[in-house]
Amino acid sequence: MRQYFEEDLLGMSFWAELRRRNVFRMAILYIVSGWLILQVADLLFDLMGVPDWALRMVLALLIVGLPVALAFSWLYELTPEGLKRESQVPRDQSITPHTGRKLNHITLVVGLVAIALVSYQQFFRPPGPSTPAGESAPAQNAAVTTDAAPASIAVLPFANLSGSDENEYFSDGLTETLLHGLAKIPDLQVAARTSSFAFKGKDSDIREIAGALGVAHVLEGSVQRSGDRVRITAQLIRASDGFHVWTENFDRTLDDIFAIQDEIAAEVGRALSVSLGLNIEQNAESLVDAGTTDLSAYDLFLRALSEIAVGSFGSLQQAEQLLKQALSEDPGFIDAKTQLGIVYGLQARTGMLSSDEANQRAMALFDQVLAARPDDITARTNQLMIQAIRDFESGNTGILPELLENLRALIDREPNNTEPRKWLATVLRRTGQESEALAEIQQLLELDPLNTAFINDLGDVYHDLDEFHAASEALRRSLEIEPGQSSTEARLAHFATHTGDAVSFLEHYIRAMELDPQDHELPAGIAIFLYQFGLSDQADWFLARAEAIEPTAPAVYHARLERALSRGETEQANKLAREMISSDMDNRHGSEDASFGALFDIAVRNDHVQEALAFVEKNRPGFRAVGQFDVPFEALATRLSALGALSSVLTEAEMAGMIEGLVEVFSQFGVDFANNPLLRIQFEALAGDPQEAIQIALDDLFTEPPTRFTSWDSIFDQPHLADLVADPRIQAAMVERREAEARVAETMRRYLAEQTDFGIPS
Repeated sequence: MRQYFEEDLLGMSFWAELRRRNVFRMAILYIVSGWLILQVADLLFDLMGVPDWALRMVLALLIVGLPVALAFSWLYELTPEGLKRESQVPRDQSITPHTGRKLNHITLVVGLVAIALVSYQQFFRPPGPSTPAGESAPAQNAAVTTDAAPASIAVLPFANLSGSDENEYFSDGLTETLLHGLAKIPDLQVAARTSSFAFKGKDSDIREIAGALGVAHVLEGSVQRSGDRVRITAQLIRASDGFHVWTENFDRTLDDIFAIQDEIAAEVGRALSVSLGLNIEQNAESLVDAGTTDLSAYDLFLRALSEIAVGSFGSLQQAEQLLKQALSEDPGFIDAKTQLGIVYGLQARTGMLSSDEANQRAMALFDQVLAARPDDITARTNQLMIQAIRDFESGNTGILPELLENLRALIDREPNNTEPRKWLATVLRRTGQESEALAEIQQLLELDPLNTAFINDLGDVYHDLDEFHAASEALRRSLEIEPGQSSTEARLAHFATHTGDAVSFLEHYIRAMELDPQDHELPAGIAIFLYQFGLSDQADWFLARAEAIEPTAPAVYHARLERALSRGETEQANKLAREMISSDMDNRHGSEDASFGALFDIAVRNDHVQEALAFVEKNRPGFRAVGQFDVPFEALATRLSALGALSSVLTEAEMAGMIEGLVEVFSQFGVDFANNPLLRIQFEALAGDPQEAIQIALDDLFTEPPTRFTSWDSIFDQPHLADLVADPRIQAAMVERREAEARVAETMRRYLAEQTDFGIPS
């Protein structure tokens, strides 16, 4: 018993001695001071760009130093004569109580400084990276733009903290709705949605983001959804110094989601108004109009927007179904109708629907939208374009000036709405006005600098201008911003054929096929190219995949046609060409051009010209009225494919008049055939100038890579070019061309044989 009592007294004496020597006070001071040091280091390291490991090193040193500081406090005492070992200071001369009071005061001061610094970090410090290191930002090394308007803002995608990727659409949808709501505030410039979303999941500093988007403020936040509860955190940051202008948390039920969105937009407007001293307060009406009060319809709509952003075959099908479900929940949901019309247009662009069917479906929806919302610029623009396409295809080729005027008028009404300017650039490019199209795309990129669709359009225009390096660089930039774009990979594949790089063509196309496995046109496109170079076994592998997905698609029919032609199966090729023409297929992957080319080539070589011409006239009314040019555009275009056949039944004067008329009509759309040596060769030969035709062939056709103008052989085989083919220079060039094609074919064969993961025949 006495032993335990003595041990207890010893323990009490030890703790009393720790207190007397101020070891506890030193521990508290050390911890508070260490905390302050960490806060200062965190702030300075962030401003100086010091790596994260340096802060961890400081923490490790502080931890190691704690026992050293405590041992120092136990062994030494501060006296009027300075530091002395505690054992050398008599108890009656010790001033440890006085030292303890000083330590208390120092600890209090350090604590207050630490609290002040934490407050500074909360409201002034620029936020650091929010995603793991190693992911590159879309705009690297960007600085805050000095000319950004003070009343300008970018809305970054709110982070999904719900613990499930299935809720990603909800946080993205909330962001998009807030963005549109803020755009309604007068005098407030809002960065475009596409550019803001380019930073989703990227490791980027707020200042870099603001510099890339040309804004002075950034709104960011997070969303945590669980059942019918949602927690939203939002903060408005001034980019120049990282000052948190406004921050707020919202804990609500999903029934309140529309009110929360409007509240956030209103609070941002008020915060900016106070901060900038500007009158940018919102109007009395609600800023955020989700277009519906039906929560289920809104939820489906947000899911659809997420699928549209992906843009693949599968995602566009899913988007269509989701939007239809949303409209079944709320038939008056105007924004859902607008998006469904846009989805049909995208489906036509990717070959999922024929142009006629897509335009018919979309036009009905846009008519409904404009009946309810007459000033809707997006719907009005798309309605205008659909009607113009219909007029043009029916033979009204004089609509171009009016169409351009109407698009420019829509731009004047809403200069920041990219829809009419996007279509204006498209029309200008398709009509040969590349320089004007380039200027419009550059304007689009000023409004939405990281929009990959606009960057892809920029690449297309550079390609049309024969600036192939600039074109490829634009597309690579697009992939840096948004990796995984199958359409951009397919564009790069197409560009590779202009430089003769067949392996790059295959690499990009196969990558696109892997990214979007439901897109039947990708394997069909590879098959077409391989058949043209005689790689029939390898092409069959890709055709089988395309047929399994969409056996009746135009691109699949085109691949079958190329297969029959490459194998010399004339009867089968003629049958397929007639099926394609009679079914009026869209010209996907050049399928329509190929069908007419094959039909007339076979007819000329087998003396069936009159029968072929009659068949085409039945399916393309106005085709044989060679002196008339106010006929459907398809009939005009078909005449270009039938030059050899028509030359066998028309007089020289009739042929000359038809060619002159075609050149004039197509020139109205900026087409001068300068980039099509095959047509120019035929024009000159039929005009009675074989020497000029020969020179064009030698200078502009056979100097091109063998991956371009792959149909030259079938055209040179026709009687109207017999004099040209007989020339020894042409004979030598043809031999050299075929040898080059054989080398390309062998290169592709070897490359495909190396792709062992696919099992492509070698």
